[in-house]
Amino acid sequence: MALVALGPDSVSFREYLSDSYDEYEGTISPDGRWMAYTSNEFGSQEVFVRDFPQPMGQWRLSDGGYDPVWAPDGRALYYGGGTSLMKVDVTTEGTFSHGQPTPLFEWQYDAAGLNNTGYAIHPDGDRFVALGGAGVPVGDIYIVTNWFEELKQLMGN
Repeated sequence: MALVALGPDSVSFREYLSDSYDEYEGTISPDGRWMAYTSNEFGSQEVFVRDFPQPMGQWRLSDGGYDPVWAPDGRALYYGGGTSLMKVDVTTEGTFSHGQPTPLFEWQYDAAGLNNTGYAIHPDGDRFVALGGAGVPVGDIYIVTNWFEELKQLMGN
């Protein structure tokens, strides 16, 4: 995993992690002090956290997990774990610490081959938007254009 610095006239790369296993899906905490990522260090996908910008320390948060996303306030990490979206409460002030993972809800989320995180957390931290998984029906989508003009006509303006 590498860090990229964009300068006014240049781009530079610096290695962040360079182990013999795969490390990917890195995401930096809201306070900029921690990096959550997925690794197969123990043979299966797991979510880890390390110090940032120097990769000191290492905390394993999952027993099978991928696609880590920080809560907007930095007090929790979410990740896909099997058929559940998981939540781990974390403390990022001082030394990093974490609680036990808890499932938030079941879903048929399959990130295989997506090469990106298939869900996002609303800035209020209470709502999510997520891609459906295999076999999840997608409802009708309606796109309304020029709705404001239609509203003005209906209001008699």
